[in-house]
Amino acid sequence: MYDINLVNKGAFADGSTVSVWSSASGSASILYTADDFAGILTGNYSTSLGAKWYQLLSLDGANVYGYVREDTVIIKTVNPITTSTAQGTINQMIDNDKQTLTNLLIAAEYCKRLQAKGYNVSSQKAQIKKTYLSLYNRNKKLTDAPGFSDKQKGKSNLTGFAPALQNIVNDSSIGIVISTAVLITIIVVALVAGATAVYYAFYIDAKNASKDLQVSENLKKALENVDAATRETIIKELQEQINDAYNSGKFSGLNWFDILKYGAVVVGTFFVIKYVRENL
Repeated sequence: MYDINLVNKGAFADGSTVSVWSSASGSASILYTADDFAGILTGNYSTSLGAKWYQLLSLDGANVYGYVREDTVIIKTVNPITTSTAQGTINQMIDNDKQTLTNLLIAAEYCKRLQAKGYNVSSQKAQIKKTYLSLYNRNKKLTDAPGFSDKQKGKSNLTGFAPALQNIVNDSSIGIVISTAVLITIIVVALVAGATAVYYAFYIDAKNASKDLQVSENLKKALENVDAATRETIIKELQEQINDAYNSGKFSGLNWFDILKYGAVVVGTFFVIKYVRENL
């Protein structure tokens, strides 16, 4: 059956996670789940066991169509999104996440050194882990998501501070217990292919990326003002890590812009340079 009034409408989770099925049946396999935007409706629908099932364009990258039960979604009119608008949203989200990761690496190093001096930084460590987990999940979603013609990863140059962040992330006594390698590698380029679907799929994530950035900025600022000697040492080591990244880039024959453009080794470096200069 077909309803022209459903064409290009958006299906959104009705207050909880919605399952997208391979066919219009609860006995079918689940293609993916969504806690917000599930997909764009085609206008086709079926009725099975008294329930209406909407056909939508699948977001899993492996299937063309998926199906959702009418009682698990809210149907909303979604404005067509231009590629430039969707790309701008994704670019800003990625940029925020690069800076957030940089802030978390610096904040984690502050926590390690301040704790060694006897300061209580338990609440700050809990906030670092919570923010990191939000960033990790968002980056994993971006890594796995369809709707992009190209994705590239870059590696943070603050490898010297990675162990401090990893210790916080893997500390079972702090907040949620997770087991993961520290997120030094992160998506730095993602070229939008399916504008409208990508925009709505990452709309909430982009807002959360902005919130996480503010949290990480506040954390870093609070920690840097606790102990002047610790702050001086960290600023010095940041400069050394910047120099190392720059020198390795020049040695490989790439100029500074190329390294940043292709995300080779300096994710977040602009933010680090700005931070160092502001604190000298």
